[in-house]
Amino acid sequence: MRGNVLHDWDWGPLVLGLLGCLFSCGCESARFYAQAVHGQVGLLRDREPIVALLEQGDSETQRHETLKLVQEVKGFAEQAMSLAAGGSYETYVHLDRDYVVWNVAVCDEFELRPRSWWYPVVGRLEHRGYFRERSARRYAAQQERRGRDVAVGGVVAYSTLGWFRDPVLSTFLGLSDIELVELVLHELAHTRLFISGDTELNEAFAVSVAESGVMHWLEARGEARRLLDYRRGLANRKTFMALVEELRQTLERTYDEGERSGASLESRRRDKQACIDSFREQFDRRCREVDGLERYRPWVDASMNNATISVLDTYYRWVPQFRALLARSESYSAFYESVRQMKRLSRSERRTALSGQSIEE
Repeated sequence: MRGNVLHDWDWGPLVLGLLGCLFSCGCESARFYAQAVHGQVGLLRDREPIVALLEQGDSETQRHETLKLVQEVKGFAEQAMSLAAGGSYETYVHLDRDYVVWNVAVCDEFELRPRSWWYPVVGRLEHRGYFRERSARRYAAQQERRGRDVAVGGVVAYSTLGWFRDPVLSTFLGLSDIELVELVLHELAHTRLFISGDTELNEAFAVSVAESGVMHWLEARGEARRLLDYRRGLANRKTFMALVEELRQTLERTYDEGERSGASLESRRRDKQACIDSFREQFDRRCREVDGLERYRPWVDASMNNATISVLDTYYRWVPQFRALLARSESYSAFYESVRQMKRLSRSERRTALSGQSIEE
């Protein structure tokens, strides 16, 4: 995570079949699909073999160190975590921007469930991805004019789930080594298992795999101090997400009460803002009590709204349940198989199954 940016809202596979959609959809959708195809094709076109770059490059450069570390993580993922890159991360693409994609999440003004869009291959996703920031901002502004809450986030990586051989991007270079390990493992987890149309569980699954992998990575290297720091960071996120969950529940009650009572639009907006203001006050108090919680300040000080909450929920709400399931599994392979079995269930049945996991943290 950089500031208030998550490294991956996965949507890459949607480029498959998009060309056909260009001829069967409206003008706005056609423009969206066209930029997605153009952006993905550009990544495929500009790839350079990493082996050649490592042979010719200066070993002291940041790019060289990043490429070497990615290769090490790939080996670790395969040997220790039953994750295979499948030909990904063997090439490199330089981009002239900080992010590869900007994603937009949208919620109605008094609704916490995000809007979703249907895409070929991956089914319904709860965000739209743009290769140009101005296009993402333009779409977000359109939604805001319709009275909806929006969240826009830059993305340093995404997975095409094995449909293409994903390259290492220059956007990786600004990450710390732990962030880079976490990112690569997260993307490989998506390649290992993906449930079509269930963004929440896909992301929480990948987060839980990546976090476990980072801890094993640090343990294997005997880096006890950094492992302790990493665990403290996870504890801080748990504290932050508890506040977000409290806000979500409070807003749900407030929205329901406002609708039932027939309150005016102005009154409902005041009540909504009061809930968010109270959340910010609680966060300020907790920051004075918990060292390291300030890292979440960008999320709180930015436009905290329904869409922002939905993004945080998408990544982290189900992580404790996946973590509990992983802890009780005999191996990573057994864990993956347990999650794979959930693909046969309905969306609600998957959540019921996960809710039965006993959480021990």
